[in-house]
Amino acid sequence: MPLRRVVFTVLLLLTIVASRPFAEAGGPPTSQLKITAASFDAATETLDIYGVNFGSSRGVVTLNGFPLPVTQWTDSEIHATVSGDTGNGSYLLTVSRGPAATQFDAFSVSLLSDVVRGEKGDKGEKGDRGDKGDKGDPGAPGAPGAPGTPGLSGNLALAGLSCPSDLMLKGFSATGALVCADPLDLTRTALAVCGASDYDVANFVPPGSGLRVVHSCAPSDAMRAMLVTRSGFGTLNAAALQTYLDRGGIVITEFMSGVPVYNRAFGTSYTVPSFGQQIGGCQDNINPAVQLSAGDPFWAANAPFVAELEPGCGFNLAGLPGVTPLGSAVSDPNTVTLAYIDKGPGRLWLVESDWADGEATFNARSLQMMRYMVSHR
Repeated sequence: MPLRRVVFTVLLLLTIVASRPFAEAGGPPTSQLKITAASFDAATETLDIYGVNFGSSRGVVTLNGFPLPVTQWTDSEIHATVSGDTGNGSYLLTVSRGPAATQFDAFSVSLLSDVVRGEKGDKGEKGDRGDKGDKGDPGAPGAPGAPGTPGLSGNLALAGLSCPSDLMLKGFSATGALVCADPLDLTRTALAVCGASDYDVANFVPPGSGLRVVHSCAPSDAMRAMLVTRSGFGTLNAAALQTYLDRGGIVITEFMSGVPVYNRAFGTSYTVPSFGQQIGGCQDNINPAVQLSAGDPFWAANAPFVAELEPGCGFNLAGLPGVTPLGSAVSDPNTVTLAYIDKGPGRLWLVESDWADGEATFNARSLQMMRYMVSHR
């Protein structure tokens, strides 16, 4: 069977400097983690990464921001698994063993070409040794070789640019701009569900994100986002929730859970409406009947707005201070059933919709919005 070997050629070494005062056990890191080479063998689907100061305990390896399974980790060598069907193109390879500046490094690598080789033939018989020939005269100097293919041009527009001191480089946008992220995002690989849901929340995982669904009401730095349903908020610890948001976590509520989760997040005691005081059509959809704050980035990412004919139902959030209203499930613009509020670098998405019911009326517009909230703050 033909073997396909793909070689990653190192184009650019990027060292990311961040100043967060995190430290490994035993004191602050002193030696800079550095990637020096990387190659990929499609036959074994193994990405070999070489460098120094990787550390003795496993960290995180990503390719274009997506975590890779690691099969071996030493201080100078890492072996990770990548699909042999990975296409040609440029990729950002990162290695991290912690959020400090000295615990992270990145490579910009390019998948240049495919090489197809036939199957190895049988070994031939050894021939007889020939007579020793006379020493030949020196050959004439060879002709100069043709110039090599020009390398890929660097992006001079990026010269001198860097992420803010509390963020790190995650990759590049389609226009070549820097994409910066919280260092903790490297380890946020889970979508947590706190409470019961008849809807399969695995559908809320953004395509290509690699997030895995876990069931937990204990916020942690391993969670990219936490979904809190009406049956889960009662076990949500207020202090743990506040810490999670203060460290960049994302929380998304459901019907009846918006006000109590807000109270836990901000230490308030606003009255929780009673069952029966909900507004809307109770057909699960997050997409509202009325758009509010039309200039918000949420609506730019989820354009064009189409008024929902089968909205979900929930409690009116208009009385909660500090929230940014996004929409209402009813025609009254003074009511709010979709909103958000930031706490530090984290975000609480207040979704008063009965999306957890799992009804067939839940549509593609609402699914797109939920996927956006799972990955944005």
